[in-house]
Order: sequence, then structure tokens, then C-alpha cells
Amino acid sequence: MIKSKNILNYRQEGPIKLKCTIHLDYLFSSDTDRKKFEKNWPKFIKSDPNNQKIYKKKGNKLVYYSEQLIPSKTNNKPPLLLVLGNPAGHSVTNGMFFAFEGDGREHRSWKHILSQANILNISFNEKLKPKTLNRKRREQMLTWITIHRSGLDCVCSYRCQVLLVVNGEG
Repeated sequence: MIKSKNILNYRQEGPIKLKCTIHLDYLFSSDTDRKKFEKNWPKFIKSDPNNQKIYKKKGNKLVYYSEQLIPSKTNNKPPLLLVLGNPAGHSVTNGMFFAFEGDGREHRSWKHILSQANILNISFNEKLKPKTLNRKRREQMLTWITIHRSGLDCVCSYRCQVLLVVNGEG
């Protein structure tokens, strides 16, 4: 029995960790689409080592984790919300946006875009390891040691029936 009529529910589980639940009964418009999902699920889970940590299928629910860093308090600083695309699995499991590049180096978004834009005014010390920088950045953003009351959020996009029809595959 489905208790919620919402296709998506979410809640904050930590400073950055966002737990999301998709009700699969509402997601798929046909049994054929649901069967395709079920058939492709094992391949998807194996496609990235982080997927097993991020995504779980529990009956008719898909539970996954994402990223959201939005301070809950307000102050007099101008608000700034950066909405980003699909989160990288290794960033979700490491607890910070743009955690690092695939080879462990500082992520190019911090190094070449955000540091140059001067909109966050947070740690960019190239001598520190990415893990240390990420911890410092998270603390700075949550405690407003930035020039804005800054937040980061992700929009997750998944291939769905609407996209299949739009792309001529439906």
C-alpha cells in the first residue's frame, strides 16, 4: 500500500547529504517501462563503484543520496544559490560538491571556475589535499565565512518516459 502520492520525497540527513525516495509505482506509466528498469538495474548498479553506496531499491521505492548545501539560517549577506547538474557519485560519497577529479586531484570547478569568479571567497590553497580543502570549504559555507550567504544544490536528471518520447525513442 502506497502511503504517499508524491513521486519524490526527500530530507536532509546531514550538512550536505540529501536522502531522496522515488516511488517507482508513480514513475513508470506502463509495465513494459518498469520491466526495462528492473532488467537494467543490475547493470546500472555495477556501472560505477559508488552506485552501490548511493542507490538502493527497496520494494517499490528507489532510495538514493544526493548533495545539497544550503545554510538554514539567514543573515544580511546577499543570498547566492548555485544550482548544478547531476552530482558525481564520488562527490556524494565524499560529502562535498566537486570532491576531486577522477585521479584524485583538485576538481577543475573549484580550481579554474569558482576561484576565478571570486563569488564564494573560500579556500583555494593548492598546497592542501582536496579532502582537506573540501572539509574547509564545507565549514566555511555552513558558517558563512563567504561573501554571500551561499548554497549549492543539484538537479538530478534521469532518463524517463517523457525524454524517450521527446528524443523519438518512445
